Amino acid sequence: MPKTNLVRTPIPASVLAEVKAALSDALAKLEPYLVHLTPDDRRSLAKVGEKGLSFVIKGGDYAAQFPALRPVFMDYDDFLIDLGVVTNLRPLLQMVESLQQGLDDTVTQAGSEAFTSMLTFYIHNREAAKAHAPHAQVVYDDLSERFPGRGSKKAASQ
Repeated sequence: MPKTNLVRTPIPASVLAEVKAALSDALAKLEPYLVHLTPDDRRSLAKVGEKGLSFVIKGGDYAAQFPALRPVFMDYDDFLIDLGVVTNLRPLLQMVESLQQGLDDTVTQAGSEAFTSMLTFYIHNREAAKAHAPHAQVVYDDLSERFPGRGSKKAASQ
């Protein structure tokens, strides 16, 4: 059963402005270092989760300990840059994913609550229009466009 009325406090405009500015600042600072992949690029790359990262770190430790075992074509300095980027950005990514999930959940919940409220208003206006309440038919007819095929009183009378 869906939870209702969880969104009860408006977010102050000043908080939204601060967060938007902070996110814009973070993006501007990181943008020169970010890579943008196409969907095909993403599909073609090896995916590195927790186990894969553990393998990379352990292998990197061995490569540092035994440099003679590194292939001559392996650019170890480039590997260290890649590893540093991964280990430094992963915590940021986790924070952003947590923020994204919270934003998505909140927008979903608030949207559902707003839609449910307006659905109640719509149904009330349908009944008010049947009782010939002033302006109710105009409101109902306009809102009924959201539900095509169900017909409004206007469509039924034509």
